[in-house]
Amino acid sequence: MYNEVIDKQIASAMKNGEHLKLSVWRSIKNEFLKFKTSGTKEELTDEKEISIIKKMAQQRKDSIEQYMKAGRESLAQAEQQELDVLNSLLPKEPTEEEIDAVIKEFVDSRQTPVSIK
Repeated sequence: MYNEVIDKQIASAMKNGEHLKLSVWRSIKNEFLKFKTSGTKEELTDEKEISIIKKMAQQRKDSIEQYMKAGRESLAQAEQQELDVLNSLLPKEPTEEEIDAVIKEFVDSRQTPVSIK
């Protein structure tokens, strides 16, 4: 699924002259291609695509941290922009409140009233 979305995003970025986005989309496409040609028997599923994108996002976060420590704000800012593009593809992570609500709902639905005879 993501592969098709990225193909469309590449075409759109090329038409609109969005060089940063084009670079990020191409790098994602390249990582997908590396995975496909790596010789593994594993298929490139949506889950694997998400895993690859998360890995790329983590690399950007690490780079941002290193650039900030070195006082290279302009490079950190460029990495942050790439990270924002990567994050736009990832599914939204649930908040703690949402997780707590689901857990509470599940626990409440599993409790059966106890009758005392």
